[in-house]
Amino acid sequence: MMKQSPTQWIRENAHKFNKQADIIRACTEATGTTFGSAKSQLYRYIHSNAKPHPITFIQSQNQITMQKQCVGISEREFREKYDLPYIIKQQADKLEKGVYLTESEFVVKCKIRAGWSYRSVLDHPDFKIYRGRARDGIIYWSHPDSIKEKKEMTFLT
Repeated sequence: MMKQSPTQWIRENAHKFNKQADIIRACTEATGTTFGSAKSQLYRYIHSNAKPHPITFIQSQNQITMQKQCVGISEREFREKYDLPYIIKQQADKLEKGVYLTESEFVVKCKIRAGWSYRSVLDHPDFKIYRGRARDGIIYWSHPDSIKEKKEMTFLT
């Protein structure tokens, strides 16, 4: 009679054990494979896209439950990484009253990467309340109340 493969044995029996070492030991005994091969097959099983039975491992007296991890990023994470108007709006809303950042400092704060076409987004009318131009041509970003106050005092245009 042909022995079962380590992969098949692990798929069918891993859920019966609480410790990873016990699974590997039982697999080597049942299939006649080496310890290293059984360990390798177990790790492949755990990290595969298949839906394995929940396996609980005990390590250093801490109980860890292995669960399938979600692949990809969420809508919010995607927008925080690539959507320039969203990134700029989030950072503009965090600007403090009385603190003025040059436009280049604001770009660094937004973590905008070189090569992105961010100029048109920064110049968009939606962000006009957050920025003002000083007499020497430098553009400053700050809280809308601070910008409005300096524009009324004619320090900014």
